[in-house]
Amino acid sequence: MESADGLRQRHERDFVSMPESIGEARDFIRVVLRDDAVDEETIDDVTLAVSELVTNAIGHGSGGPVTVRIETAPDEIVCVVRSTGGPLPDPATWRSPGVSGRTGRGLAIVRAVADAVVAEGDGPVVVLECHFRRR
Repeated sequence: MESADGLRQRHERDFVSMPESIGEARDFIRVVLRDDAVDEETIDDVTLAVSELVTNAIGHGSGGPVTVRIETAPDEIVCVVRSTGGPLPDPATWRSPGVSGRTGRGLAIVRAVADAVVAEGDGPVVVLECHFRRR
């Protein structure tokens, strides 16, 4: 889907809140980015971030659908994962739990691979937006 300015492409898909959707979301991202001739390193970073966010949405959400939107432009890629659930931690506080922790690395990974992360919570709706510069 092309934007009105002809430069930004936008694709969106809803996924059911089930573990199988994590792989489906990764496949969705890879297809969109390869179709837009994005380099493999950036594809890997974006796919990793979206995979972590979808995993969190499924694991911590309320069971409703998880929406993944990806927008590509000549200079950046923006991925948005929207779900219901919460509470939403402040991205500035996202830290890895250390070597002994069994879970809790996802949001720190997202912050490490993305150039910017914006998190919003509006009642039960959680929206995480990741920005990546195109290489």
